[in-house]
Amino acid sequence: MSYVLPPDADACVVCTGWAPDTDVRIAENEHAVGVVSPRPRTEGAAVVFPRLHAYSPSALTVAQTAGLWRVVQAVTRAIEASFDPDGMHTWHDIGTETDASFAHLTVDLVPRRHTVPYRYRPYADLPEVGRDERVAAARLLRAAVR
Repeated sequence: MSYVLPPDADACVVCTGWAPDTDVRIAENEHAVGVVSPRPRTEGAAVVFPRLHAYSPSALTVAQTAGLWRVVQAVTRAIEASFDPDGMHTWHDIGTETDASFAHLTVDLVPRRHTVPYRYRPYADLPEVGRDERVAAARLLRAAVR
């Protein structure tokens, strides 16, 4: 499988913008961080990513993969406890052929309600929310992490 090579971490929005912003973090460990992104797909949505600038799960070690999924599990539980969704989309895109939004591996956690229709839209097409709203959502989810 071939991919367009990712830019270095200095040019990555996840590494330079999302990772340093501790106020929007939900859960983290030595290998991964979960945050409320600037463009959440639904109320309560979150994104988890490895601290390592990696484009694909194949670039992670077993320990890094386990750490990533521990944070995915913690954030998923927090979303379930805080928003009681009817279901949840969970995915990641790899490569330009999938319309991946970032040259950094991200795992999207998108709570769903049966009363709210959902259709995938590229990340750039989603409305941006204010930082205060992201911080409040992260605070709510962080309180539910177990």
